[in-house]
Amino acid sequence: MVPFVVRGKSMEPSLREGDLVLARRAREPLAKGDVIVYRHPRHGFYVVHRVADAARGLVWTAGDCNADVDGQALSAGSIVGKVWLVLPWLGQLVRLLRRIPWP
Repeated sequence: MVPFVVRGKSMEPSLREGDLVLARRAREPLAKGDVIVYRHPRHGFYVVHRVADAARGLVWTAGDCNADVDGQALSAGSIVGKVWLVLPWLGQLVRLLRRIPWP
């Protein structure tokens, strides 16, 4: 299981900026409607989006409030996991704690 803090507004209203999500490897093939975490193939940052389509080992995603599907199909190697648990606003606390200079 891997934790991620949601950044941006592309998944609103389902997920909000500052929510903490826990992702784990999917036990079954990903399907339309699943929310996943993936590593952006070109830029390397992590993205939380919903599966818009899945076929022949490839996945296309989109944010819930985006009109268009993301431009690039994802292979299994880019996908970190399927969102398993959402902890609203807990990511805000994580961000705050990271800023505190601990002794």
